[in-house]
Amino acid sequence: MNYRHLVPAGKGGYRDTEDRKVVDWFKTSKDVGTVDVGLLGVPLSKTSISHSAAFMFPASVRQTFGAFSTYSVESDIDLSDMLGAADFGDVAMHPTDLQRCLHQVEEAFFDYWTRPGAKLTLVLGGDHGITAPILAARAAVDSRFAVLHFDAHHDLRNLEDGGPTNGTPFRRLLSGGHLQGARLAQVGLRDFVNVRAYTQYARDHGVHLVPMGEVRRNGLQTVVERALDAIAPEPDWPIYVSFDLDVLDPAIAPGVPAPSPGGLGLFEVYDVLQFLGADHRVFALDLVCADPLVDVRQTTSRLATTLLLHFCLGRAKGKGSQ
Repeated sequence: MNYRHLVPAGKGGYRDTEDRKVVDWFKTSKDVGTVDVGLLGVPLSKTSISHSAAFMFPASVRQTFGAFSTYSVESDIDLSDMLGAADFGDVAMHPTDLQRCLHQVEEAFFDYWTRPGAKLTLVLGGDHGITAPILAARAAVDSRFAVLHFDAHHDLRNLEDGGPTNGTPFRRLLSGGHLQGARLAQVGLRDFVNVRAYTQYARDHGVHLVPMGEVRRNGLQTVVERALDAIAPEPDWPIYVSFDLDVLDPAIAPGVPAPSPGGLGLFEVYDVLQFLGADHRVFALDLVCADPLVDVRQTTSRLATTLLLHFCLGRAKGKGSQ
């Protein structure tokens, strides 16, 4: 039976038919074949050293997709005209078994990397513990990749004291033989939130280190270009970008479990993400370590959406110039 003026719950709001939203751009993966951009969620924060609800972050970011359009007024580019996008969903997690969760992440991404999917992959964590199984899966498929890691912290803690945590992903990758230290650059490292032992571990393994002081003196764009020259001098060497949101200043990204003053500014990050998105060698970006329960009015989730959009804008610009 039909009733006048009744619509499905939650569907009765205002909608401008000329306004294309991000939520409409990401089709479900069953609707498309190979696409330009693929989105995956990894809702895991059981690996966090400190309390974190980062497992809620993929859902929180997707909730903001209805608030943003696909159009860049500055570039006069509509992403939905330039790039096909698909949402591949979330990796399923076991409610109590941490090791099983990590194994499922690795298996899911092994399947993803070995099948037709997306040319550019966006990953929503989860805490930083997810990056190790994602890249272990990638290494099993193709060991040729470098990692550009934005973070306030090394994430090179020892495995004996805590096991596979959000503080150990790059220790696991290096010690497991999945990644060479010379293929890893860490940008945005902050004073007084790291320890000498792990800085020395990084140096001993040939990791390219860029503390915040160097970023401040030389500019983010310059240090990123130098980092890429160091870790991927070859013109065809694949690059994975891992972005811990605590690398940003907490004034603009309050919803992180480990905030510390003196982080990156927003517009310099937008510019660098566009630069990286335009680089054909970059095949994936993960955004990790944001906790919606300590966020303010979804500020950090909304910020994350804009980071993804600027990254994709770079890819659209690069595609348009080919």
